Order: sequence, then C-alpha cells, then structure tokens
Amino acid sequence: MDINKYSEIIEKTAVYPRIVDNFGIAYCLLGLSGELFEAEEAWYDWEFGDGSEEKVLKELGDICWYTTALCKILDIDVESVLKGELEYEGSGQPGNIFEMVKKFYRDGKEIDTQIVGYILSDMMVSNVLFRLATLRDDDPMKAGTYTLASVLKMNHDKLMRRRKENTLHGDGSER
Repeated sequence: MDINKYSEIIEKTAVYPRIVDNFGIAYCLLGLSGELFEAEEAWYDWEFGDGSEEKVLKELGDICWYTTALCKILDIDVESVLKGELEYEGSGQPGNIFEMVKKFYRDGKEIDTQIVGYILSDMMVSNVLFRLATLRDDDPMKAGTYTLASVLKMNHDKLMRRRKENTLHGDGSER
C-alpha cells in the first residue's frame, strides 16, 4: 500500500481524548521515558571517557523525580519503589505500563498500580541503583559517595534553586 494513502486513515481512525483528565500520569510517564534516555546517554559518555559522573547523577536524580511523582499520583509506596523492593506477585509477564496508560486515557480502564509499582521498582534497580553501585566501584576512594539519598538531595537542591529563580520551565540542565 502507498504510504500517503495509508496515512489518510489516521484522520478516520485515531482516537485521542479531547479533554485529558489526570494529565499528570501521562506527563510523568513521558518525562520518565525521556530521562531514562538522557541517563543512558550520560552513562555512555561517562563510560567511554568524555562524560562526567555529575551528569550521570543529575539524570538519575531526574529519573527519581518522575518516578516519585508518578508514585504519588497513583498512590504507590514511593520508598519501596525507589529502593527497588517491590516484587511482582502476579502470574506471567507483568505487562506494559505504556499500554496500561494508553487504555486508561482512551478507554477509561483502571491502571493496575501493583504492576506499575513493580515495573517502576524494577526500573529503579536496573537504571539507578545499579549505576550508583557501578560509579562507586570504579574508584575505591569514592566508595559510599553516591547513594540514593545523595542523588535525591542533589536533585532536591537543584529543583529548589530553580523554583527560587523561577526556572523550573525550560530546557537544559544549566537553567
């Protein structure tokens, strides 16, 4: 089929919510997705010599912010998620958080917060806690320097500074 012809069906078949209630869920999920990508880039740059630990830590802090915000919106235990302590108690694969959120907005289907909590907890282990441990292991003199608490404190201080300077909105880490 011709691509242009195919693209015409979008107008006839796309079902988007016209009014978006609970937009914080989508906002946090989109933000988290972006921050995971930025953390991966910062990690790659650090690992291959032209990046900095500070940039990695800043991105990990942003992941923590979006994760915490999403947990608060969905009433999921933030501490258990950030510490990577939640276990999946269902059967089979836990599911896809993006599909759940899409169906929440499109069809009004409830979000399974137990599954979302597990997915976020697992993401914290593989994307944040693992990287903090690896940053510490790289230099024995820095052992214990980078903890979840220190990342949260760094991110808190950055956000409070931006709030005071009225620079929460915008692009770039040097606001």
